[in-house]
Amino acid sequence: GAGPCSLRSKRFLRDRLRNHVGQDASRSTLRLSLGCLLKLKVEVVRISNHEHCHFGLGEREELILSDWMEKYACVSWVEHNEPWLWESHLIQTLTAPLNIKGNDRHPFVAKLKEIRASAFASARSEWNRCKS
Repeated sequence: GAGPCSLRSKRFLRDRLRNHVGQDASRSTLRLSLGCLLKLKVEVVRISNHEHCHFGLGEREELILSDWMEKYACVSWVEHNEPWLWESHLIQTLTAPLNIKGNDRHPFVAKLKEIRASAFASARSEWNRCKS
């Protein structure tokens, strides 16, 4: 039978990967994590009361993050009729240090959360300074 709709992606993997490679970090937690690890400067923008984070010139003009992903990122997958049934199991059994959700057992996840939180705090602080 079908799994819960809230757990199923309504897009194909190819379309989801375009978010990771071709768009900014506000639309991709993978881009956000990689950019923070590469020590790119996080910028915060508010659009319609929603906070969006990206890496400014590193994404828009210099393409540092996209170039890095093109050179070093590798994607693999397995086709399955109900992939949402396997996601949690795979995160728990494979070494997936950049998967934050449902992966608290991995020793790097706590450090990654800390790195991201620090980058966000710095960006918000700068945004608030510029705003006033």
